[in-house]
Parts: sequence; C-alpha cells; structure tokens
Amino acid sequence: MFALAKKLRLVVACRSRNRPPFRGRERLLRATDRFLRTFDRSCIETDIDGVRFRLDTEDLIDFRLAYCGAHQSDLIDYISTRIPNAHFTIWDVGANVGSISLLLAARHTNISIHAFEPSPAIFSRLAANLQRNPKLSSRIDLHQEALSNESGNVRFFASSEPFNSGVGGLGPSLNREEAAVEVAAKCGDDLIESGGLPSPSLIKIDVEGFELEVLQGLERFLRRSRDVEVVFENEPYRLRERAFDKRVVVEHLVKLGFEIRQIAERGTTAPLNEITLDRSCDLVALKPGGGR
Repeated sequence: MFALAKKLRLVVACRSRNRPPFRGRERLLRATDRFLRTFDRSCIETDIDGVRFRLDTEDLIDFRLAYCGAHQSDLIDYISTRIPNAHFTIWDVGANVGSISLLLAARHTNISIHAFEPSPAIFSRLAANLQRNPKLSSRIDLHQEALSNESGNVRFFASSEPFNSGVGGLGPSLNREEAAVEVAAKCGDDLIESGGLPSPSLIKIDVEGFELEVLQGLERFLRRSRDVEVVFENEPYRLRERAFDKRVVVEHLVKLGFEIRQIAERGTTAPLNEITLDRSCDLVALKPGGGR
C-alpha cells in the first residue's frame, strides 16, 4: 500500500504539471496529496524542467514544485526575460531549496548564481538538490549565510509551521520557533569590494521582512551601478510586525535612484500603486535608462 501511494503521488504530480491550471486546482491537489500521505509520508524525487528535486510535499514550496512545476512561475518568467545572451550573474538571497536558482540555471546556460540561505535545515536540502544536478553545480555557488547591513553573526528563527518552511527569518514572530540559532551574516558591499564575489546583474530577495537590511548592506554598490535590477518580495504583514511603514523598502530604493514596478503575469510588469503595497506581491526596482 505504501509503495502504491507513493507511486500515485508521483503520477498525479507529473500529470498535474503537464495540464493547464484551473480554479481550485491547488486546493484539490493539496487534498489529494494529504490523503495519499496518510499511507506514505516520505519525500518524492522527480524531474521538473530538467532539474532533479527531492521534495517533501507537506511543505508549501516543495508541494508547488511537485504539483505545479514552480513555486513562483511569474517571478521565474520575469527574470528569464531579463537575461541577455551574454554572461549574467544573479544573487539569490533567500534561496530556500533552490526553487528559483535551479530552474533558472537549467533554463539559461549563460548564467552564474550565488544562492544565499542561512537556515541550516533548509540549506542542507538546497545542497542536496544541487548535488542531484551535477551539470548545474559549476554555475551555482551556495552560501550558508544571511545578507544583512553588517557582517558578523545574527539570530535566525526557523519556521514553526510544518507546512511552510519559508517563513523563517532574522527576527521573532508568531509563526517562528521561539529558540533561535546563530548564523553567519555578510554585508553585500563587503563581499563585492573585497573581491570575494562578482557584482550581480540581478538580485532576487525573499527574506521575510528583512529586505531593508539586505539593501542597506548593498547600498554603495546599488548607488553606483546603472544596470543592476532588484527583484524583491513585498510582504506587508512582515513590515507591520517590525513597525515599519509599508513604503520603507520602496522609498529606500527610490532614494538610490530606482523606479519600482510590480511583476505581473507571464514575465510582464505593471505600474506600482498604493493598493499594491497592501498585499503580497513581487516588485522590481530598475534605474531609468539602464543598460538592458
């Protein structure tokens, strides 16, 4: 029975990835996976767009990879449209299990990626996924550290939600464990100016409310660079937790010379407005007249 349940999960996942989405799809697939996991709760291994993943489908990101083929398809599509034919460097800040980095590297052979993930538990899953894809390992460097506005050690609070490992972060929260672990943190400007890492052409940031610290740590680079783009998650409840105004990240980027737009469907963007900042979405910061 256990082997049959696991096989059924793989079959349903594969078929669902190859069919167009419909209203209520994720809820239906969640219920199906939950039922099948009553017989077999083990991780499944599957190939998604040429990338081999080991996935725990109880976790939201892994579930979406398994059953939908991507966790943030619009974000991946947008970044793909911004990659030229020449060599291109991406910093993936908050890489989780590689749901963005691995799929982008498989899709674009001319990119190199530096993936930052401070959570010890999630980093081990990220590293294991990369090991399953040796053809990508020469173009993806993993960094088990946070990016912040100072180099040193910081406290990381893991998610307390068994169904969503991606809500951990550098501060306490109701959906995080009370006990923190100490992790390394680096200032992006220090990494670039020391020659430790190449400067990025695009920075993707998903750090659950600590976007400002990442940007402050890269302020010198962001101020002088004309071509870099910053793609970041806007999560209003995380900013409210820290008693920040909803415009704090946007205004910081504007002061550095960027214009902000919202990422929409199929790799397009739309103008930013106040209503947008009241909901979870992905935003992009570009400098007027940039090179790409």
